[in-house]
Amino acid sequence: DIPRSGSDDMARSFMLERSVKELAGIRMLPQKVESTTQCAIVRFKSQQAAEFAINTLNGVPVSNDDGTTKFIGARTAHAPARAPGERQRLAMLARQKAAEKEKRKQEREAEEQQRKQEKMQRKWEKHMRKAQKEMMKQHALMYQAYMGHSVPAGVS
Repeated sequence: DIPRSGSDDMARSFMLERSVKELAGIRMLPQKVESTTQCAIVRFKSQQAAEFAINTLNGVPVSNDDGTTKFIGARTAHAPARAPGERQRLAMLARQKAAEKEKRKQEREAEEQQRKQEKMQRKWEKHMRKAQKEMMKQHALMYQAYMGHSVPAGVS
């Protein structure tokens, strides 16, 4: 909590007084409710500087404009800050990755369908060769019977 009347410069000098250095930027957050305090996002040039600031500032008492005392709550942000346009770029990359994944899936399905068709074609051709062979055998037997040759026993 920082007093509502605080500014970026006030927050910067408050930290420098406590040997918190390597500041990369400070941004005061807009108020969502009426309060005597406000929050700020502070960026540091290194992870070590951020950890030092958290350890140094967490729990430090601060006097507000109305005379009440609050304590600073310093912590690491839940998610890393993103550069302008970074979210859109990441979203675009995610959409591209999903599209590529879908394309690969469709290609695999098409290949599988092609393999199934080729397998059915081979089965059909094998069946037709067997049927043709059987038909030729029947024709040969009919020809032998027609010409007066005896048909071997067991063959019909």
